[in-house]
Amino acid sequence: MSYTNHDVAHLWFNQSKATARSSNGNFHFDGPNIYSYRTRIARLILHDNGSVRAVLRTSETFSQTTSGKHETAISAAINGVVICGPNLDADTIQSHDHNLGYLRRGIATLAAKARRSLNRANWAWHAVELQVDAAIEYCELFGLDASQFAVPDDMTACLAKSAERQRKLDNPDPAKRERERVRRLAKRREQEAEAARLLAIRNAEAVAEWREGRGGTYGLPWGLPVMLRIQPGHPDTLETSKGARVPVAAAIQVFKMAAATRDGGKAWPDGLTHRVGDFHVDAIDSDGTIHAGCHTIAWDESARMAAVLGVS
Repeated sequence: MSYTNHDVAHLWFNQSKATARSSNGNFHFDGPNIYSYRTRIARLILHDNGSVRAVLRTSETFSQTTSGKHETAISAAINGVVICGPNLDADTIQSHDHNLGYLRRGIATLAAKARRSLNRANWAWHAVELQVDAAIEYCELFGLDASQFAVPDDMTACLAKSAERQRKLDNPDPAKRERERVRRLAKRREQEAEAARLLAIRNAEAVAEWREGRGGTYGLPWGLPVMLRIQPGHPDTLETSKGARVPVAAAIQVFKMAAATRDGGKAWPDGLTHRVGDFHVDAIDSDGTIHAGCHTIAWDESARMAAVLGVS
């Protein structure tokens, strides 16, 4: 079977196969390791039962193909804890030291930037907190001492200083300050409403184009719910907006299972899985929502696709 980059990334994250390679051979995985050309760019850390515990991604930068296509496909396929570091082995003291040093330097760099921040101190210090959390997660993942990582002691003082600076910049006239606040709020809401209106139009056009088979997954706006279509040129294959593909016959069985679950008003039995192509259905909610790996497919979308396929 010919696999796209998205197919390879989904199969890797779900560990549905031991190995798979894209049609041009440039993107492939072997067990928990996935490669762009000959370079390993991510590794799965697995529980004893084979489920994904975390994803260790390389912090190195690569070519436009690797960063623009292969890493994008990985980002679309994974969920849960993701930690970046320069060493993907993470099995020896030396490799741990390498990664912890990278995380430590990242915290120091972000903290120095936060201390210099005048107008966005809260955002800058939040970035520091996220980097500290990533370092602690790494230590907990591999049973290392996490006590060396903590938010810098001067964060509270820096935030207080920034807040005081901002108060001094505010207009001392409370009434005028309140009028200006109301004016800015009204203007922002007006801008947000117009932006939301234009975004809804663009999203609707992109979705219609994709469903009609005139666009690939790269052309879809980020953040849309999972959608389904018949793969252009392949009437026997159903394709998701996240790039996964399964046989239509298998998808029809899942649609019928979701309809029966919805009609019964009771969620699909906990812990029961059902194979669909190279993937598995993990759960079906009582309202018919389907969960399969990184996919959550709403009942309305399943019902729409079932109607297209003539499934009653």
